[in-house]
Order: sequence, then structure tokens, then C-alpha cells
Amino acid sequence: MEPAIPTRLRDVSTKKLPMKVRVAGRVSSYDVASSTMILSDEDDNVLIDVSLCVDPYVPSTWLREAHTLVVAMGYLEQTPKDVRYLRSDISVSKATKKIIFRALLVREANDLQLSSWYKAIEERQKLTSRAES
Repeated sequence: MEPAIPTRLRDVSTKKLPMKVRVAGRVSSYDVASSTMILSDEDDNVLIDVSLCVDPYVPSTWLREAHTLVVAMGYLEQTPKDVRYLRSDISVSKATKKIIFRALLVREANDLQLSSWYKAIEERQKLTSRAES
């Protein structure tokens, strides 16, 4: 089984396709009809397909409460055309308009400190760079 690489939302790009990643951020909006949500982190946004994670019989507080902090694991996939975001006020980089994140798992993470998450990702990248040198 391949590991899910911890990744900042700002680093999500077509260069990482296809790849299993783990991301963290706040739920900006959720569309029930398409089972998609926008995960945000500072100025970065990614569209996440949560259809495999939503169970109508199990309560998911992260879907109902605005700005809930979550961690998601899944695959980045390229789309044939630009992804249509649910809200027009969401700014999206050119790179992420062609990407959708297919979540396999989404968990609420209210105790996660994003600054620690970022630091851990930076340290992991340094170790990986040294190992490849």
C-alpha cells in the first residue's frame, strides 16, 4: 500500500498527478448534490470529491459546521476541463482548476495546529531532499 504524502494545499498541482496525498484545511463550502467541498488554507483552495466518505446514516459534523478543520486523504486527479467551483468568490490558482481531489477518508481535526502541520511537511521535504542527494 502506498503512503499518502502530507502536502500543503498550495503545493497541489498537476506535477503531483497521480499521487496519493494527505491535506489539511478548513471546509469553506459543501455541495450536497455533487458531494464536493472546497477545502481552504489561507489563500489556497482545492475541490474535494467526498462521495466515498459521506454516509447518510452517520453524522459528519465537518459537513454541517462552517470552517471546520479537517484532514483528508486521497488521490489527486486531472480533469479534462476546468473544475467549476461552488462559489464564485473563491480564488483558484490556474494549476488547481484542472485538479480534483478524490477523498478516500476525511476526518475532523479540530486539535490540529496548521502551523505544526506545515512545519512537519517542511521537515519531511528536507529529509527527502537529503536522502535523494
